[in-house]
Amino acid sequence: MDNFTDISIYTDNAYKLAEAINGGHYREIMYFEFHEIVDSKGIWNCLEGLERFSEQNNKFYSIFLSHGFVDEEPAIIHIALKLGTEWFISRDCGANYYSGFGPMGIFKIREACFKNKILAFATTDNFEEWIKQNLNSRKIAPKSGGKILTNYNLKDL
Repeated sequence: MDNFTDISIYTDNAYKLAEAINGGHYREIMYFEFHEIVDSKGIWNCLEGLERFSEQNNKFYSIFLSHGFVDEEPAIIHIALKLGTEWFISRDCGANYYSGFGPMGIFKIREACFKNKILAFATTDNFEEWIKQNLNSRKIAPKSGGKILTNYNLKDL
């Protein structure tokens, strides 16, 4: 089992991870998305937002090993990204049914994976269960401190 760092508290975590992927400093990169399906009833313009998100991401679906279901259902997206020997996770990193700051971060990671020919995995498996089964201890990122996700040196966490 591998150790991981939970970077969920950092609002720009997906953007920084995309920068790290594009930086070319890591040879071993694995990217997982966990799609937690939501009920579209009660979410304003949910299906329209999903359609717009899917259109924006259309050219990046080729990164996914099983891209048949990716973004077909409205979902909250959790991520797990392995850079070198370290895993980084983010709970509720964004959603695929609107085009805000979080979802654009997902877009940026997908774009970075596409540009760098990195295979990605998408699943509807339970994220917390996957963490328990595949990752070792729970390391929480500090709530303050300027070194988090700066430059491309994520190992300073």
